[in-house]
Amino acid sequence: MVQNIDENLGRVFKLLDDLQIADDTIVIYMSDNGAEGPQGSRFNAGMRGMKGSVHEGGMRVPCFVRWPGKVAADRNVKQLAAHLDMLPTIAELCGLDLKTVKTKPLDGHSLAPLLLGQQEDRPIDRKVYSRAIRWWALKGVKEPVVASIDMPYPGAVRTQRWRAVNEGEQWQLFDMQADPDQKKDVASLHPKVAGELAQAYDDWFVDARKVPIVRPVIDVGHVQWPETKLTVAEAYKSEGLRWYNKWGFAHDWITDWKEAGQKIWWQTRVVTDGRYRVSLRYACDDSMVGSQLKVSAGGVSLLGAIKTAHTPNPVQRPTRIKKRRFVQTFVVEELGEFDLKAGETKTMIELVKPTGKTTIDLHSLILKKIN
Repeated sequence: MVQNIDENLGRVFKLLDDLQIADDTIVIYMSDNGAEGPQGSRFNAGMRGMKGSVHEGGMRVPCFVRWPGKVAADRNVKQLAAHLDMLPTIAELCGLDLKTVKTKPLDGHSLAPLLLGQQEDRPIDRKVYSRAIRWWALKGVKEPVVASIDMPYPGAVRTQRWRAVNEGEQWQLFDMQADPDQKKDVASLHPKVAGELAQAYDDWFVDARKVPIVRPVIDVGHVQWPETKLTVAEAYKSEGLRWYNKWGFAHDWITDWKEAGQKIWWQTRVVTDGRYRVSLRYACDDSMVGSQLKVSAGGVSLLGAIKTAHTPNPVQRPTRIKKRRFVQTFVVEELGEFDLKAGETKTMIELVKPTGKTTIDLHSLILKKIN
């Protein structure tokens, strides 16, 4: 992975140089807030926790900013920062005043003055919150459970000095300046700090839960980007359908699609009127060839059929930990065309008439504006 990233970053930098736009381009290299953290103790700098935890080792990630002539190559910003700082930071670096833009209140801080050396290296008075769901078995529970969307813990709150963590039993407190490896819980020595951070976290969770978490509406038919791939990771589905790898991550697909009436749908917004070509990215065996499918959106629909069998064997993703994580290839097949009007709609695909008793595995539905 290091070799892969190094090689491809090199390609990016070479292209910027070839196009003579390196000095006008801000490159940000970072990870997604710990979700791709290490699955073991290797390469974790001694930090406590790993992928899925709310300790420092499960949440802290690298972030490098490259802007030749503007951001000094040897500058090290030590202030607590988070992914939510990227929007205000990029806006300020690009000279955009967010006060003139209609937007929801932002929780992030602009790091631009720090990156440009215009502000002293002093801590920003702030709290950064984190929470884990799905993978985490709460401590103190006899049977392993998956933390649901309604459970406030496991969770943590971080300041420049402190990290308060609750894994389902009680709040722990760590002095990250004196004890960056989190070897000693000092909650009993600093009960006031622990109490204030615990209350702050609980208040944050109540506030965060006021807005329901829903999948975003997906735009279809942009002139600049006529083809839209609606992946099942962003879809809603009928009872009985499931993600092959359980969680529905980006590499996953829907399986057990074999009963008449089973549906998969997306909330979409057709940007421009026009004619759209509909294709399916799928896998199935010979018995499901001929199965009829109906695709509908915006009050119109088309009926298509599976014409080609594609039966790859799912293979285990390379990993040090044996888990149910498989990948496979899919074939793309055109189902037909229909005309769509601009506006928000539900784009749905339904299995109308299956020809066999096995399954069609679906990766995505593809809509392409053709005129």
